[in-house]
Amino acid sequence: MIVVDASIALAWVLPDSEQNQKHAANVAEFGVSGTEELVAPRLLTAECSYRLLKYGRSHRWGEAKIAESAEVIDLLNLRYFEITSPVASLVRFAVRHHVQGYDAVYLGLALRLGARLATLDGGLRTAARAAGVAVV
Repeated sequence: MIVVDASIALAWVLPDSEQNQKHAANVAEFGVSGTEELVAPRLLTAECSYRLLKYGRSHRWGEAKIAESAEVIDLLNLRYFEITSPVASLVRFAVRHHVQGYDAVYLGLALRLGARLATLDGGLRTAARAAGVAVV
C-alpha cells in the first residue's frame, strides 16, 4: 500500500521536471498494474482541485482542459480515507514531526496504515524517514 500525496498526483498532469514526472509515472504504474494499492487522505482532492484551477487559469486553460486533467487523476482509482483529527491534534503531530499541516495528514495516514509514502516534497520525505515510514 502506498499513500500518494498531491505532489505526485499533480505531476501526473502538470508540467514538472522530467525526473519528477518519471517518478510520478512509476507510482501510477504500481496502481495500474495492481502490484500496490494507491491510497490518499480525502484532502488530496481539495489540494489537487486548488492547484489545477490555479495553474489552469493562470495558463489560460479552458474549463475542458482543467476538467480533463482532474479526470486523469481520478482514473488512478485512489482509495480515499477521511481524516477527522482535531486541529490541535494535527498541529501537535506536525510540530513533533517537523512538517506542514497538509503534510502531517499524509504522514499520519502512512503511519496509521503501515504504508509507504510517495511524495516529491523533500521535507516530507525527510520527516517520513525519521518517523520510520518507507518512501517510494
